[in-house]
Amino acid sequence: MSEQIQNRMSFSVALCALKNGHKVARAGWNGKDQYVVAQAQTTKTDADKIWNPHNKAHAEKIGGSIDVAPYCTLKTTQDTLAMGWTPSTGDLFADDWLILG
Repeated sequence: MSEQIQNRMSFSVALCALKNGHKVARAGWNGKDQYVVAQAQTTKTDADKIWNPHNKAHAEKIGGSIDVAPYCTLKTTQDTLAMGWTPSTGDLFADDWLILG
């Protein structure tokens, strides 16, 4: 993996790195260039910036904006973003997490 800036670590250390704005990945992942990042701060989002029509309608109903809770995204090997990524049990107990630059 390119851009590695720290030795392998546990998920708990990787989670702290996510909360501090770093991107992380597992050395054991088969896919090249995969990584996880966090949208860690709750942000007020205007309804006109919400792409899902149901969520947009709800934001409009409650005053024109809505708070977005923290979430993680996974950059996949297909160059897509998987929104709302959650770690698997294997990810949680792995000790091969890396902080990427």
